[in-house]
Order: sequence, then C-alpha cells, then structure tokens
Amino acid sequence: MEEKYLLRGENTFHLAPFKYPWAYTMVQNSLSNHWHPQELSMGSDKACYERDLSADEKHLFENVFATLTTADLAIASNLTERLYEKIKAAEVKLYLGRQISEEILHSFSYQHIIEVIGLDQEETYTRYQRIPAIADWFALAKTEYENPNDLLLPMIFQFAIFEGVFFMTGFAAIYALHRIGKMSGTAQQIQYIHRDESMHIAFGIKLLNEIFHEMGEHPQVDEVFDLFDRSIAALDVWADYCVPTILGYNAALHKQHSRYLADRRLQQLGYPKLYGVAEALPWLDAQASIRKEKNFFESKVTEYQSAGALQWGDDD
Repeated sequence: MEEKYLLRGENTFHLAPFKYPWAYTMVQNSLSNHWHPQELSMGSDKACYERDLSADEKHLFENVFATLTTADLAIASNLTERLYEKIKAAEVKLYLGRQISEEILHSFSYQHIIEVIGLDQEETYTRYQRIPAIADWFALAKTEYENPNDLLLPMIFQFAIFEGVFFMTGFAAIYALHRIGKMSGTAQQIQYIHRDESMHIAFGIKLLNEIFHEMGEHPQVDEVFDLFDRSIAALDVWADYCVPTILGYNAALHKQHSRYLADRRLQQLGYPKLYGVAEALPWLDAQASIRKEKNFFESKVTEYQSAGALQWGDDD
C-alpha cells in the first residue's frame, strides 16, 4: 500500500491499516454522541425572551447568538472548501467529514431556536454584514482562511482560535444568562454544541501536532503570536459591542476568558503563554455540564448515551 501522510502525496483510499488510529477513534466517539435539536426541550424560552430579558440581556443574547449562528456556517464552509482537500490520510478525512456534518447539525439547532423564539430570520442572519464589530471578525476569518503563503496558520486559526477561543467564549455569554435562570432551553442546545466543539478542538490540536511532527518543525513563534494578537484584538472589539454588563458577566470578563483560553491553546500546540491571565469564569464548567436526571422510560436518545460516549473531547 502507498504510505499515508497528512499533507504530502496523494489522497489515500485505504482506511486501514490505520496510521492515525486516534482519528478513527474520534469518529467513533462522535457517532456515539449524536443528538438532535428537536429532542431538547426549549421550554419557556419564547416567553423569557419576550418578557423577562432586560434591554442589556436582550442585546447580549441577540448579538452573541447571531454571531454563533453564522460562525458555524463559516466553519463548515472553510472545512469543505479549503481544508478537506488538503488532508490526504483517509481516516483523518473521515473525521473531517463527520465534523462537517456536525457543523450542519449545529446550524439546524440555531435555526430551530430562531423558529421557536420567533426571531426575525433576515435580521439575525445578516448581523455579520451590517454591524461593524461583528463584520470585522468575519473579515478577519476570511483573510486568515485565505492566506496564500501558509497552510498551517489558517489551520491554527480554525481549530485553536475560531473554535478554540471564539466559540468557547461565545458559549460562556449564553451560559451567563442561563446562570441567572434565563434562556435555559437555548443554553441546553448550546451544551450539546459545546460538547461537539470541544471534540473538534481536541481533533484539531492533535492533527496540528501530528503535522508538526511529520514536518519536523513548528510555525515560528512570532508568526503564531501575531496571529493570536490580531484575533484577540478583533474579539475585544466584538465583546465591547456584543457583551454589555449583566448580572455576573461583562465584556472585561469575556476578554479575560478569551486570553485565558488563548494561552491554553498555545500551550497545547507547544508554544509558551502569551497573556498570562487567570481563569475568569470559575462557574463555567458547571454551566456547561450536560445533566441526565430523567427517568429512562421518559428519556430520548440524547439522554441515555453510554457514560463513556459522553466524555468531553477537550478539557473545556
């Protein structure tokens, strides 16, 4: 058989024997974690959105939610149009195909929330075009994805920054509402999306480290630091607009959490910390946890997966 590589040579169409068994294992774990948005109760989110959210809480929810909604579509587009064709090993492409399907599932979840709550669809889906602080983030993502001089920096942006920092802090903003008893149905949808995204990050970090090993080198630290700094600067602008002060949460905490996660991603990729900040949200793990408390005979598929299948793919 032709030897497999991650980026070199031709596409390989023999799945086994596995050269990258970790990728096949992650496909199996992902399949075990499958869920469906309509199985999750949205409860009283519509009434909460219409009657219980303050002006600042509604501003946070609408802008964070709209950005997450369009961001998943951008992630799926990048995976499909740019990254999938560059990876050569069959078992690794298998996971990428699974990730693409999960991003589509997430988009379905967001659309389900939009329909249940009764949000204006055009207004929600066009915020990334109309609002400068949101549009600037997507412009940065497009620029980084289309970097003609490098392959690895766009991959670092995809897995370590867009998914590894942006999504995780975005989820935290929704959990901040859930923490004070608001928009709990949306938060439950986010919990399942969060679990998937954690696995995507774990996959991406593993993939990048394997590529670094095959190449025998990392991208230069100053290039990677510059990528993180430019991305964090754009996220700061986004947070200043999208995250007003609500009970227990504000833009300053959001920015600190972004930097805390950025340092973790850098270390996972073999680089030193850049920001050196403390954890800002000690309550986040409890909010992100998926609880299984229903009677078995009243439960749906998402509620009785095996315990092993419900493990997080990353330490987020």
